[in-house]
Amino acid sequence: MPWDYVPLKLYQELLAEEGFSLDVIEDNPPMEAIRLGRPGREEEFEIFAGLVRNMGRLGIPVLCYNWARARLAADVSRLPGRGGAAVSASTPRCSRAPR
Repeated sequence: MPWDYVPLKLYQELLAEEGFSLDVIEDNPPMEAIRLGRPGREEEFEIFAGLVRNMGRLGIPVLCYNWARARLAADVSRLPGRGGAAVSASTPRCSRAPR
């Protein structure tokens, strides 16, 4: 798995060879069962905890994660944002973005 120690170490070494450091992980193992409190959450949590331990062993200080519940597509509205960009709103009560 990409969040196991050996793949993280190899990636860190590859980056170091090119003069970069691995300071942030923005990916994480599947966490839907954890987020929703469903069966399998303990197994998912153990894998997630393993990622955190491996990051500690390798000196990677930052993990970006998302504990928010999974959103259904029906929960999201598209609104126009600045410069014509589409932005998401999680409730139908959101007002339109200023232009």
